Amino acid sequence: MNEKNKYVGVIANHNAGFFHALSYLWKKNKIPVILAAKAPPSEWISLAGMSGVRQIFYPGADAKTISGVEEKLRESGIRIQSFPVLLPSWNPQNIFFPSRSWEIPWSNRISNVIFTSGSVQKKGVSHTFWNHYYSARGAAWNMPLSPGDRWLASLPLHHIGGLSLLFRCSLADCGIIFPESPGTKDLITSLLRENRITHISLVSAQLETFLKEETVIQRLRNMKAILMGGSKIPASLVQKAISHDLKIYLSYGSSEMSSQICTHRRPPIIHTDTGAEILPYRKILVDDSSRIHVGGKTLFKGYMINGKIHALGTGYFPTGDTGEWEIRENTCVNKLHVTGREDNMFISGGENIHPERLEDVLNNHPAVENSLVVPVPHETFGEAPAVFLWLKDATEKTPLLGKSSPMVLELTEWILANLEKFTLPHWFLNARADATREILNRTSPPTPSIKPLRADYAKAAVEIIFGDSHPKRHS
Repeated sequence: MNEKNKYVGVIANHNAGFFHALSYLWKKNKIPVILAAKAPPSEWISLAGMSGVRQIFYPGADAKTISGVEEKLRESGIRIQSFPVLLPSWNPQNIFFPSRSWEIPWSNRISNVIFTSGSVQKKGVSHTFWNHYYSARGAAWNMPLSPGDRWLASLPLHHIGGLSLLFRCSLADCGIIFPESPGTKDLITSLLRENRITHISLVSAQLETFLKEETVIQRLRNMKAILMGGSKIPASLVQKAISHDLKIYLSYGSSEMSSQICTHRRPPIIHTDTGAEILPYRKILVDDSSRIHVGGKTLFKGYMINGKIHALGTGYFPTGDTGEWEIRENTCVNKLHVTGREDNMFISGGENIHPERLEDVLNNHPAVENSLVVPVPHETFGEAPAVFLWLKDATEKTPLLGKSSPMVLELTEWILANLEKFTLPHWFLNARADATREILNRTSPPTPSIKPLRADYAKAAVEIIFGDSHPKRHS
C-alpha cells in the first residue's frame, strides 16, 4: 500500500456511525486518524498535516453538513467525504452492540492514531489492536462487564476513555448507549430516560454537577460501576460520592497506555487508601527521582511524526508523572500513589512548588470543595503560587480574596500546619465569583479537552491580580 494513502482521518461524531466508519477503514487496511468533532477545521488541517492525511471521513454527515468546511480543507489538499451510517429505525434509544455488528481484527496491526489533550502541542499516539485487547482484558479484572450490560458513552470518542468503550464492550458483549453529545445536559437526559444503564465514565466536573440532582443520584446509585478519571478527583467530591453509596472506581491512565493503568478497588477510603492497584498486562517502574515509567502489553506503538509512526526505543515510557509505592503491611499488594506531574512543578525563589501537594492539603479543609494552583510572575521570586478556590460557602463575591480576610487567614494557618512556608500562595482567588468566571470564559476558549488546562487558569490569574497591564513580572 502507498504509505501516503494509508492514513485516513475520521471525525469522531458521538454516535455509532463513528464506530462503523472505523470498521469500514479497518476492512480496507487503512489506519484511522481520529479527529475531535468539535475542533475547528484549522485543527483538523494541522493534525492531518502531521499524520499525512489527505482524506477525512465525516460519519453520519450529508453534503450540506460538510459544505461549510470543504473549501478550507480542499485549499490544504484534503478531501472531506460524508459517510452516512445510520442506526436501524427499530433502535430509537441509540444502543449499539459492537460484538453483534462486526468482528474486530485482533492483531499487532496499527488500529488507530489518537491525539493527546496537551495544551501546548498535541501528539499522535498509535495503538495496535492487541494494545486495546489487553487494555480491555486487564480493566475487567476489578471492574467486570457482563453480557447485556450497558455503558453510557459519556466521554468524547476522540479521547482514549471514549474510544476504549468499543473494545471493552465488544469483548464482553455489552451495549453502548449514545446520548446526543457527551455534554452534561445530554448525559442527564439519557440517565433519566434510560433506566438500564449499568456503567458510566465521568470526570470531576460531570460528577460534581450530577450530585446536585437527587433524581440523578438515584440513577447513579443503581449502577454497577462509575469509572472516574481524566484528572485528579478532589477528595471532598470522592467523599460525597461515597456518602451517597455510589460504586465509584478511581483510575489513573493515559493515551499512551491505551486507557487505564491503575484502578482503585471500590470504594476508596480517603486518607487511608490513596493508592490504586496496577491492572494486569501493565508494568510500572518508579525511579529514584519518583518519576513514573510504564510498560507492558498495553503500551502504545509510538508517536506519529511527519506521517510516520516512530516506535519506542525502550520497553518503558516516561509518563511525566511522579509517584510512590504504597505498600500495605502483611500483604504482597503494592499500590501506586500518583503525587503530581513534572511539568506542573515550578520554581519559586529557588524552591520547587508541586501544585498537587498544595491542592491536596487545601482540598482537605472543610470549607474547600476544590482548588487549582498555578504559577504567576513575581519580580522577586520569578514565579509565585496563586490558588483558585471553589469554596463551599458561596457568599464571598470578590474574585481576589484579601490577605486579611478570615478565610485566607484560616487557610494560611491550615497550610502552614501541613506544608513548608515557601508553598504558601501569594494570592487566593475565588473561582466562583462572577468576575472570575467571566475572565475564565474569555481566556479559556471552548476546547475538546476533558482536562482542566492550567495554562488557561494561569492567564486568568494574571488578569485578575494585575488587571489589564499583563506585565511579565510584578512584585
